[in-house]
Amino acid sequence: MSLREIAAKTLLPRNYSSIYMVDKYKSTKCIGNLFGRGRKRKTTATTDRLIQRKLKYDRRKSASTVNYGLENTTSRIRPKCTIPTVKHGDDLVMVYGCFTRQRIGKLCVLDRIMDRFYYRDILEQNKLPSINHFKLGQRCIFMHEKYDPTHTSGLIKSWLKGKEIQTLSWPPYSPDFNPIENLWNELERRVKKYQPKNITELELLLIQEWNKIELPVLEKLVDSVPSQLYECIQIKGCSTKY
Repeated sequence: MSLREIAAKTLLPRNYSSIYMVDKYKSTKCIGNLFGRGRKRKTTATTDRLIQRKLKYDRRKSASTVNYGLENTTSRIRPKCTIPTVKHGDDLVMVYGCFTRQRIGKLCVLDRIMDRFYYRDILEQNKLPSINHFKLGQRCIFMHEKYDPTHTSGLIKSWLKGKEIQTLSWPPYSPDFNPIENLWNELERRVKKYQPKNITELELLLIQEWNKIELPVLEKLVDSVPSQLYECIQIKGCSTKY
């Protein structure tokens, strides 16, 4: 077959067919596109069906809006979006800490189950130094769990009264809006990134990350309390987004 005939059969220019097509046929025994050439698919058949459902539900969605929703749906299982966990991790570390809108107090790692005597010692060795460090004086109002028997014992009430520390009135069995609970969650997220291997490493990381908590985090937590209380009143004491 001549080059003219090859060009006519393949509908390609003669110079293109002579230079490229003949060499390609000699090496591959085929003049068509080989399997696997070209840009690879970015989506699977499942993702294609998901896109179709989204477009059928709202045909006015733009491509960027569909892509954003698709990323939120499919990126959850990507390695960079997941956090490995340690299996059979039965060891626990209990800590005690306090903070104000301006600064954090000392973090105390507990070495045993807390009772009223241990709690008094913690307040004596941790709470008082933190109050002095905060320089709050008589402006200090202490917020702790009023429904915890350890915190409401006569021993603790007498100790607080003797030290002239005011406590925030808080009804028992009410929603827990103590902002330190959110601070514990923040601390837990920061420590999880390091994946500590043992209790000693975990304790060191807790203290390290606690001391690195930034001022804007504290301000945001304290400033959110009025909004939490307002929302709680609006929904008559039921669970809130906080």
